[in-house]
Amino acid sequence: MNARLQQLVAETNARFGGRLHSARELFDEERADQALDTAVIGGYGLHDILAGKVRDDQIAPVVIQAFHLQYPHAGSFVDFVRDHKGDAALLGIINGIKGKAFELDYLDYLNHGYLPAGAFAELADSPTQEGWDIAIRDAHGQIIDHLQLKATDSLSYIEDALARHPEIDVVVTHEVFQHMDDPEVISHLIDSGISNVQLDDVAADAVHDVAPGFELVPWFAFGVIAFQSWGRYRAGAPLVGVLRSAFRRGSYSTASRGIAYFTTLLGFEPFVGTLSSVLSRIGFSRYDAQRQFVEFLRAGRKRQHGGPIISGLQTRDERV
Repeated sequence: MNARLQQLVAETNARFGGRLHSARELFDEERADQALDTAVIGGYGLHDILAGKVRDDQIAPVVIQAFHLQYPHAGSFVDFVRDHKGDAALLGIINGIKGKAFELDYLDYLNHGYLPAGAFAELADSPTQEGWDIAIRDAHGQIIDHLQLKATDSLSYIEDALARHPEIDVVVTHEVFQHMDDPEVISHLIDSGISNVQLDDVAADAVHDVAPGFELVPWFAFGVIAFQSWGRYRAGAPLVGVLRSAFRRGSYSTASRGIAYFTTLLGFEPFVGTLSSVLSRIGFSRYDAQRQFVEFLRAGRKRQHGGPIISGLQTRDERV
């Protein structure tokens, strides 16, 4: 046994010289990688937990007013948004708020000097009123005009609204009015002067503040791994080993974020997703260390009956 140990030491010094890391160095470097990757994944989880912690009184007043007009029996804006999962449901809320905010903005414009003396404008009582959205009354309260309002960039949608109610002019966003080139259609359109992009931003920002998007691909984690790998390559580590290590760490981080996503969906609580992602990333590292140790033992066993003992041993730079 002593002879074989002496042979192991001799072959190690001959093949690797000063390039073989000590057990402590290997352990410390592996722990450093694990701690760094786990911290980054945990940071994503912390962002998930803190994001969306808002109240109705922190949302723009025009959004809250538009929301209650569009969804009169919905209750709290924040609770309503959180109760709706998925991009399609959130997009529907955004479009609903956007349309009603458009009506409120134009209503305010009409009632501040645009109409004849004594006349005033009012919204339809129902958010699903057929044919018109704003009624204009004279000083005696008699309706003298109706208007349709379409906060959309779809020209076909506007043309369809005119086809169904040709007697009611349509108020459109500034961008749509500028892009319309059909003289017959333009004669029934009114340029609101209100930007479609601005309406989109106001509604979408409010909804996303409550229900922020889940960043499934951990781009920041990839950046950290790439920066660290580049430093190791410049320090002399073999390129193949560096790339193999970077790919493995990146795949573990991506898998951890995927686990966080699905556990958050199942538990409806970002904390559950954060905990699962951190534990998963630690588990991947433990599995990796055990796998590498088992591979080393197997390589050693194959060479017990001849051949260099050290041929199954690798430096850390070669192993990564």
